[in-house]
Amino acid sequence: MFWRYAVADQPSTRLVVDVFARFGVTVPEAMFLPSHPPEPFAGSRLVPAAPLLFEVDLDFTAESFHGVSATYEWIRRLAGPHHTAVLAALRDEFARCFPSGLRERNCEYLYLARKP
Repeated sequence: MFWRYAVADQPSTRLVVDVFARFGVTVPEAMFLPSHPPEPFAGSRLVPAAPLLFEVDLDFTAESFHGVSATYEWIRRLAGPHHTAVLAALRDEFARCFPSGLRERNCEYLYLARKP
């Protein structure tokens, strides 16, 4: 199992908060904190290995940021009926603020398990 989160206080995170504010939506800080289960294989027969943590940089263009943002369920839920407009605003604001793209620092959590 794999989860990826932007490191705290990334410019892209502030951009998302600002765009949502235009639609009258406050993004809870918890949306940017790791929220996966600490032991994702608990209750299964699988034998977990020690979790691995990686720090990586992801390079985004306005289009790739738009594409990734469109996959986040929390963005869809917070945007509600404005989902399409929020995504378009994210893409447009990203292009305006970061015309050459943006490198975003992320933490990746990898959980592996094997059959007993």
